[in-house]
Amino acid sequence: MPNPSLEENLLEIPDYIESVLLPGCIISVKAIFDAEENALTIQKLLTNIKE
Repeated sequence: MPNPSLEENLLEIPDYIESVLLPGCIISVKAIFDAEENALTIQKLLTNIKE
């Protein structure tokens, strides 16, 4: 089986970014925001318990 040319490999990079890296980044960013929101909720609950 012949080695795929460099050009063929480079053409696949945008597809890879779009299908693999981008969704992964979006999920990571969303997870960070969710974690921050959860931390704020817990902080509010703890404040309410103290009062």
